[in-house]
Amino acid sequence: MDSGMNIEWAPDEDGSIDHGMDFHRQEEAGFLARIDEATPAIEVVLDELESRGHTFLAPSDENFESFEQRAEFGSPIVEVSLACTPPLDEPVLLALVTRVAQLINQP
Repeated sequence: MDSGMNIEWAPDEDGSIDHGMDFHRQEEAGFLARIDEATPAIEVVLDELESRGHTFLAPSDENFESFEQRAEFGSPIVEVSLACTPPLDEPVLLALVTRVAQLINQP
């Protein structure tokens, strides 16, 4: 998983670029830490889908792009990109990205 963070500049009275860059690094580090903390719970959610007959492809699989599905949810935005057979129905995909976003964005 990756943070895929966009640069957000923090307000700084002196207009320091270094301040904005530090803010961005801290913001990204916090988001990555939340992803790391949530990974075991996310794996449980994906295991549930596997138990219902879905087989997930690794991003390095040559067929990944052919089966890739994407959805995003929340603020900060969490995007899930996956490939599985059979593909997830739209409501299932949206429920998955919502759950993943909730796990990542928990305080």
